[in-house]
Amino acid sequence: MAPSKDIQPSDLPQDILDGKVLNPSSDDWRGGFKAWIDGLHETTRENLLESIEPEIDKLLIEFALDKTSGKKQEAAKLLGLGRNTLAKKIKELNS
Repeated sequence: MAPSKDIQPSDLPQDILDGKVLNPSSDDWRGGFKAWIDGLHETTRENLLESIEPEIDKLLIEFALDKTSGKKQEAAKLLGLGRNTLAKKIKELNS
């Protein structure tokens, strides 16, 4: 992530700043992901994986909780985690 938890325009890929919206159902989701990483790389020159992991974890956890109607046990199973590990990740992401 950027030094703060707030997302600044400089954190966004140029495509988004230009108003070009990527279709989330597109087969080329990798292109959008690469554009996001490229934009992040402009502000974060080191530890890209460390910067990206919390964002990806948060998206996956939100997806799993949504698909399981908030049932943490089932969400943990969907993600291949133990319930306690999921609870710990949620706590870390919310702090």
